[in-house]
Amino acid sequence: MLVFDPDEEFPKSVWSSQGTGGSNDGGQRRAMIVERVTESAKTKERRNIGEILAFENTDSYCYACGDATKSYRNRKMKLFVRHFLHIRPDTFVVCDVVEARKRKFKKTWLLHSIERPELSEEGSSFRVSFGGGVLDVTCLLPKKPLIKTVGGNGSEFLVNGVNYPPDSKKDPLSGSWRVEVSPDAESRKEIFLHVLHASTLDGENKVSDIRLVGLTSGRATAGFRIGDSEYTIVFPTTGKPGGNIAIDCKGDIREYDLATKVIVPEREQGWGSQ
Repeated sequence: MLVFDPDEEFPKSVWSSQGTGGSNDGGQRRAMIVERVTESAKTKERRNIGEILAFENTDSYCYACGDATKSYRNRKMKLFVRHFLHIRPDTFVVCDVVEARKRKFKKTWLLHSIERPELSEEGSSFRVSFGGGVLDVTCLLPKKPLIKTVGGNGSEFLVNGVNYPPDSKKDPLSGSWRVEVSPDAESRKEIFLHVLHASTLDGENKVSDIRLVGLTSGRATAGFRIGDSEYTIVFPTTGKPGGNIAIDCKGDIREYDLATKVIVPEREQGWGSQ
């Protein structure tokens, strides 16, 4: 997630050990590296850049919610919380709650890929393929997303018109492309809601009828189908963890409340205490 403050400055060493970087891409601040154990206490606050608010792993799904607000400079980021829901075996729903200090600070959601992404004609979805695998991504929020691709030969690491290749030989499997998703208008707070589905080119049980059920004060709701089941997912947009998942399989409805804290499975309780 990028939040662009035009007055933000980055150290030149951020992008390259040769000192050719320093371009303002809107990204996270550089965390302080601790070289000695004795430095831990005095640098604790500077290294406090993220927190897992909730986590739960079940047979049907895995849910995590994290707060990464402090990984960005306070002058530009007021709130950044991500809800990540994995519906087994191959569907993912990501809801990002982003609030900047100023409405003019542009917000951009990124997804990196090895091969060039294919954008849909309607402009709200895209596909990433590699080998026999496919990732279909649908953007439900922002409602009118501006989606573009960046990359290709000589532009794999392009920022502000300058390419920043790695100092050493590039890994052939490193990302050569990225997708950028931004809202079409300025606002201090923005909700990004994406549905991602992994499959093979001839895979079964693909997600269909993906839609935004609603966006109200305090929550965002997504809906879609997988096979015979209809899924409805609700996420809070206040920065708090939790939400709800409802599954309707031919009239048999099951509902689950998503975790609001870190839930440790019984078999893992006590690990590391000995």
